[in-house]
Amino acid sequence: MDRNIAVTGSTDADSSTTDQKEHIYRLLRQTSRTFALSIEGLPGVLRDEIATSYLLLRVSDYFEDHESLPTDQKIRLLEQWHAVLSAEAADDSGLDRTAGRESDGCVARHAFAAALATVPVDPADPEEAVAREWPVLLAVLSGFGRKAIRVI
Repeated sequence: MDRNIAVTGSTDADSSTTDQKEHIYRLLRQTSRTFALSIEGLPGVLRDEIATSYLLLRVSDYFEDHESLPTDQKIRLLEQWHAVLSAEAADDSGLDRTAGRESDGCVARHAFAAALATVPVDPADPEEAVAREWPVLLAVLSGFGRKAIRVI
């Protein structure tokens, strides 16, 4: 399934990509107004890649800094997040058509989503908002070139 459709429910890839990028910049401004100003001053593609990279790192930071999570749960969440990002870099995020099953990356995303659902919700925390929007971050990431994805 196309991640843009899965995340937004839209079949118009161009408008959903634009909406997702606009959402990325709203999240960026909520989490770091000063860094957002610097990023938004960069040229087009670089701006999108840096903004997305920054927010992907904020997801990791959210788990690391979460005060009420036990250390073992933090480690598990960070390992699962790493598996999701590694699958994106390896382009192993969808259906394994040769085996007729979900790829390891798809399995990693499901496991991460289930683990994140166990984290207590704090709607006032802007970093939590970023962490819970991880599918949008991955959808935007998937629109970058393979080289950029591997670097990110």
